[in-house]
Amino acid sequence: MTLSTQSKSLIVTSSNLAILALCVAGVAKNWSQTAFKLFLNTKLKQVWPFLLVCPAFLVIMPLLPRPKKEEIKTAAAPSTAQARFMAVATALMDYATVGALFVFWDRVCRMEDGSLCPFTAACTFLLEGAVMPIKDEIQCRFLWRKFVSPYKLNSWPYSWRSSLEQLSSSVAFAFLSLLSLCFGRQISFEALSAEVVFRAWLEARATLAITDFMMHFAHRWMHEKAYFLHKKHHEGNSDLTSSLSVKFDLLDLLAEFGAGLPVLLVGKKLLGLDPAIHLLSHHLILLFGFQHHSGNPYAVYLFNPVLDYLSRPTLCHNLHHAIQRDYHLFVPYSHFVSAKNRHKDIDKYNKHMKTAFPRHV
Repeated sequence: MTLSTQSKSLIVTSSNLAILALCVAGVAKNWSQTAFKLFLNTKLKQVWPFLLVCPAFLVIMPLLPRPKKEEIKTAAAPSTAQARFMAVATALMDYATVGALFVFWDRVCRMEDGSLCPFTAACTFLLEGAVMPIKDEIQCRFLWRKFVSPYKLNSWPYSWRSSLEQLSSSVAFAFLSLLSLCFGRQISFEALSAEVVFRAWLEARATLAITDFMMHFAHRWMHEKAYFLHKKHHEGNSDLTSSLSVKFDLLDLLAEFGAGLPVLLVGKKLLGLDPAIHLLSHHLILLFGFQHHSGNPYAVYLFNPVLDYLSRPTLCHNLHHAIQRDYHLFVPYSHFVSAKNRHKDIDKYNKHMKTAFPRHV
């Protein structure tokens, strides 16, 4: 059966509203008036400037003048030394940014007794929605502009319409879903330590590995049979940058990513473990999403230097958006099998993005 454009639009809009309504119901079910009063009386005055960062970003960016368009010609070819410096400097910036966010969340989301403040956690979580795109813009438009794809430099995905869509869908969903998880005690909050950082990495990677299995079916199915559900996310093509990572209709978001966290929690319970993930694990999952869509092909994704050298998820996901065929998974596992597979995809990236990155860096 072929659906009309009107029917497709109705399905998308009604599903967005239904999913947000379910999130509201989840929050209402376990609502804590005591926690809300504590937030208002103790935490709000400490964190209110940070709560404005994401909305301010969505308001200010559309006001900035659109950058002058670059001529669509192949970008400058970095030497081996330049490419290595770009890769290492990118990694240092990415690790430092995520590390700073981890320290920030660990400090501000904690009440005086050491417990988690659900409202602070849900509100400050949105900070990365501004920090990660700004980091991407700095790397692509300023630090390594001459090497970056002209399609990325010509990208300017900031508009009033886009900001309104984000605030009413992905931002609202992120806030409500995390608040619901906090109230439902699926979020834990042990103090920051090397062990907690490793746990966060392990839980986030496990969640996305489970999701990758579902992506093999759901992502491919939407491209082949129900593209209207996935179309919004592909508004970014060769011009993809991290700011476009949050452009999702919510049914699409749940179809592709919704299984990972519940399966992990059930698995932990079956193993006799606490069926909860650390707050930083939850946040790291979204950070992975921003990195996956970066305009910088050297953006860190696996947050392991060896794994990030052997496999190039960001590069391949950019190819998925550019050609919309293949590359349906988060991680190109074939890169671990053979360096030739990695070199082949670097060459393909250079071809489609008009870049000239060396295949051996």
